[in-house]
Amino acid sequence: MNKLDICENKKLVLSNVIIQSFTKIKVEDLQNCIDTFVNDLLAMKVKIKGPIITRYGEISFLDNNVYICVDLFIQLENHDEYTQKFMYKERFVCEECLYLRFEGNPKELEIIDKKFDVYCYENSLISKQSQFVVVLEESETYIKVDYFRELAL
Repeated sequence: MNKLDICENKKLVLSNVIIQSFTKIKVEDLQNCIDTFVNDLLAMKVKIKGPIITRYGEISFLDNNVYICVDLFIQLENHDEYTQKFMYKERFVCEECLYLRFEGNPKELEIIDKKFDVYCYENSLISKQSQFVVVLEESETYIKVDYFRELAL
């Protein structure tokens, strides 16, 4: 495994972005909801710029189920016709973040949250529960992902 270096004072900036929120959705239903939304965009011939950015938020437990709140951020090449159909922001900025790039086996991704937690503890930082994930490359044996963890100010 490669060394995982965390950088402080990073900023996530997105432009011409539509946002789709999934509130308290069962974790096992999440991928299906994301796939359906992306397929709907493709059917509408939306011109997407760059990868989909996922913000994972609050996790809750109820009746032996795990629920999560997730926001999808999708940057568009041409936004004019979609501003009425979706939540739209010309510019979205997350100011204070920790940043980490992971490259390696997807089975090792579980270490990321622990790495952020230890880093925050060692540096007396308080992070929010939400985390932005940008998958840059993905296969069965390799993944390249950028993580942005919001800091509480």
